[in-house]
Amino acid sequence: MPSFITDSNVSGEVNRAGIAFGDLVKGVGKAVADTTVKLNQAGAGMASTLATTQVNVIVAQETVFNDDGSFQQVRTFTQELPLINFIDPVFHEWSLVRLQGLYSGFELSSGTKVKQASGSFSDSSSQGGLLLVFGGGATTFDGRSSSSDSTSTQRTDSSIGLARMNAILTPKTDIGVPKPRVSLQGPSINVLQGQITETLSGSTVTAREVSVLLEYRRQDGTAIPNKDLSIETEGIPWRFQDPLKTQTDATGNLAIVLRREFTGANPDTSPVAEILTVRKGLVQGTATITF
Repeated sequence: MPSFITDSNVSGEVNRAGIAFGDLVKGVGKAVADTTVKLNQAGAGMASTLATTQVNVIVAQETVFNDDGSFQQVRTFTQELPLINFIDPVFHEWSLVRLQGLYSGFELSSGTKVKQASGSFSDSSSQGGLLLVFGGGATTFDGRSSSSDSTSTQRTDSSIGLARMNAILTPKTDIGVPKPRVSLQGPSINVLQGQITETLSGSTVTAREVSVLLEYRRQDGTAIPNKDLSIETEGIPWRFQDPLKTQTDATGNLAIVLRREFTGANPDTSPVAEILTVRKGLVQGTATITF
């Protein structure tokens, strides 16, 4: 029973899909180039307009505080300048252009062909043998034959294509009016580290102190006396050097002391850096004290 199966081949479909995807990439590339030229022309026109447009802008802003560190007033200063000094022309660009293609093809061809033939031959003789020429008795011949022919074919062809495109258009530079320069006109707090002293028990250091001088001054450098200052550390205790002097004196100064205690059998007495922050209203002074 012979049979046959034809070969499946989708190379033609795949080749045609590749050519179509190549044409798509070519078209998208040309579109990106053409739109980039148009966008650059628009950016150049914007730059020309910005360069010839004059606007009043705030070039500086001054904030004034009083001796208590409280807000007093704000003074602004304006000037007429070309708008391009503050706003950059926008030139867009394609930051991402991505093409993806997916193609699948399926082809199945099959066929079957069957031919069948059969035959039989028999004899019957009363003489117990064949009578070839002449003889007595009876001889009988019986012959039979049959044949069949069957043919079937099947063909399936399927193909699917998918294309996806992602594109992002972004400005090359940011647009925005820059913030005006801000200056603070008011008091200042200076933090000055002083002498370090140690407390000993025999040859063992049990405590270490450092004196710190706080200076509260106006903008012109004159002292601000009789003011309370807010003092903050990161956990190291402090005290006023003179318990009776808890405000700035006539020279605008206030002295404090920071202290470290060392306990235990083998305490770590190596120097540490401590951040000291001093405030008066909105005015602040910060320093790192190492002892």
